[in-house]
Amino acid sequence: MPPNQLRTITGLVLLAAVCVFGIGMMLDGMPMWIDDLVANSTLAHRGSGLTSVVREVTLMFSPLAVTIWTVCAAAFFVVRDRTLRRAFPLVASVAVAGVIGELVKIVVHRHRPPIAYQLGTVETTYSYPSGHLTGTTTFVFAVALIATTQSSRIVRIAALSGAALITLVAACTRIYLGVHWVTDVVAGVCVGVAVALVVPIWAEKLLRIVAAHSPDRLGRHIFPAVPQ
Repeated sequence: MPPNQLRTITGLVLLAAVCVFGIGMMLDGMPMWIDDLVANSTLAHRGSGLTSVVREVTLMFSPLAVTIWTVCAAAFFVVRDRTLRRAFPLVASVAVAGVIGELVKIVVHRHRPPIAYQLGTVETTYSYPSGHLTGTTTFVFAVALIATTQSSRIVRIAALSGAALITLVAACTRIYLGVHWVTDVVAGVCVGVAVALVVPIWAEKLLRIVAAHSPDRLGRHIFPAVPQ
């Protein structure tokens, strides 16, 4: 099976799983057993020193922070490539992930963990999937995949491992602060990975179409002639 086809199928399966579990949560209306188990375990291991650190770290993964990271990374790609070849797929991925995440939140309308569980600023918006994890996962995995397209397998594995580590840290901060159930976090990761796998492929195809129908000089700035 061609790599792009495998990526697309994997992404669609992940999105389907998020939707199926979301429907189940709508019908049940109660946290899953794993949610209660992880929440209770986290409550038993909180400490004031660790809490202050986690509060600062989680800000690095907020929707605003991810937007800033995305703009900076896209600007770097534009300067480095002198085209939109890598910048556009990255921006498109983060934007699409944000839209999908918000739509699922609205449809599922799952409530956050009780206020008694939450540390710091109380969050009352819909909980499933985690916006922090949706954006962060999409960004780090999209960057890892897009930046290593022409790299060796070892480099790509290292980049994806780094993306996975960052995602894990972000997930732990949201659970520790009590602002998300663990299933919210897992759903956010699934959406993020799915979008990072699928959207860059179609964004690149769109760029090629636009470049092919643009004046030669403009087309070269949109998408350069590269090996197919």
